[in-house]
Amino acid sequence: ASDNPAIFAVQLQGKTRILTQSSHWLSIHDVSPAGDLLVASTVSRVGVRGRLPGESESRDLSWHENSVIAQMTSDGSVLMLELGAGEGRNSAIYFQRKGLGAVRLGDGNYPALSPDGKHVACVRRNDSSTVLHIIPTGPGEIRVFPDEGLRYQGPEWLPNGDWILFNAAKSDGVYRAYTAPASGGPATPLTPPGVSAMRVSPDGKWMVASTAGRTPWLQSVRNGSSEAKAIQGLSAADSVLGWTLDGASLLVRRSMSVERERVDRLSLANGTRTVLHEIPAPEPGDVFRREFVVADDGRAFAFSYQRDLASLYLLRGVQ
Repeated sequence: ASDNPAIFAVQLQGKTRILTQSSHWLSIHDVSPAGDLLVASTVSRVGVRGRLPGESESRDLSWHENSVIAQMTSDGSVLMLELGAGEGRNSAIYFQRKGLGAVRLGDGNYPALSPDGKHVACVRRNDSSTVLHIIPTGPGEIRVFPDEGLRYQGPEWLPNGDWILFNAAKSDGVYRAYTAPASGGPATPLTPPGVSAMRVSPDGKWMVASTAGRTPWLQSVRNGSSEAKAIQGLSAADSVLGWTLDGASLLVRRSMSVERERVDRLSLANGTRTVLHEIPAPEPGDVFRREFVVADDGRAFAFSYQRDLASLYLLRGVQ
């Protein structure tokens, strides 16, 4: 095997040999009768673009070459991941306070900033398990949660900062929502198997729940409560990004095309929608990723995008 992207030839007897190597991704488009190869070498970059609170125009917010946005606060601070720069299966986590340089906090995935800005919850992936970590943004020690045999998705702090909401699955692969005390301790199931939850309301009473084949709905955060409300005006094409500060509306993302996204304010009272932003891709050919965040009642936003630049090469004499 090769440590770098490569093209191999395989004999019918199963013997392999390397035809060519590259530091970039390689793909074969055609092979001539003489054995010449038409090959594409692709360089991918993941960047961040957005509009910080108080600004009128969007701009590049990327930190290095493969930056992913995780969170933005109303004061303009941002939490990012740098893909491929961490340890093992974990990315490097950076926190950039407004007006200051970014600080690397540690390595992990799905980072979430606490309401007081003093801690970041993240998922640390090891060779055979995933564990929740709490990393301080200033002086302090990392808090490691017990390994409960769960495969975690993104954690989210409840508004009081005392509890963390997350989705996780056991060995059966079925996800459900859990809560755990931020001080550390065992996880408590919050929803039935197959029902995930996220986006807790500002008053801490409601969360957006979802399951396959059903439009998301509001579910009570209280453990054991089955109280639920339909979200009028929400469709399967929408992604809920968050709440307005007064708790009266949801901030919703909808993909208009491959190269254009829209952010709406959706009233929970009557389902009416107000368009806040229509956002084009930074450059033609750029693709929006799933990471998209809002802040300051939806006036500020940031998103991750991927840009693939390919060059075609004709390789001769590689038989």
